[in-house]
Amino acid sequence: MIIPESASDSVQRRPGRPRSVQAHIAILNAALEELADAGYQGMTIEGVAARAGVSKATIYRRWSSKEELIIEAAHRIYTDIPIINTGHLQRDFVAIYTLAYRALQQNPFLQRLFFRAIGEAHANPEIYRAFVERLFAPRLQQFIELIREAQERGELRRDLDPWLVIDLIAGPLFYHLMLGPLAPSQPPPLDESLIERLIEAVFLGLAPRSAASSS
Repeated sequence: MIIPESASDSVQRRPGRPRSVQAHIAILNAALEELADAGYQGMTIEGVAARAGVSKATIYRRWSSKEELIIEAAHRIYTDIPIINTGHLQRDFVAIYTLAYRALQQNPFLQRLFFRAIGEAHANPEIYRAFVERLFAPRLQQFIELIREAQERGELRRDLDPWLVIDLIAGPLFYHLMLGPLAPSQPPPLDESLIERLIEAVFLGLAPRSAASSS
């Protein structure tokens, strides 16, 4: 289940409907399952209702469209990938990306949902934005703070824009995750060892010039 029962605390309780909260969460989870399996264009309210064990009328009483339903579901997704800050940015990024990689590997449904959300970037930007706001935006701000702290410690060049640092680190990992299997040159598959080697290679270029030349 992507949206846990604890999320029911933020769902408005309706008098005389003791199961309304559970039904609400079930519908949101069913909507994400439909999106992952069929894509936004292929998913239907009928399919969501069947998965959740409710009627279409129950869904339409809460949401006026499947877009509105998916946006709320995206905003309630729960992910348990902590931001690690030990004072050594390179090791911290290796640990964070490794945890994210394991989460995708251990949860095929989450992996399918991730790729479906990316696929909506141009066709349905509001849906894509909802996933970005929930899954990526809070962590990106935390990454920015980690990078600035590393620059203050002298671990990274101070002249680098933190957003550029994120681009340089995330870019190779996303390439291997999304395009690696389709590349004609057959790059090595993404795994925990490759994550460490990619981040190490990027950090050699991000280090202060005196430290980089001495290494």
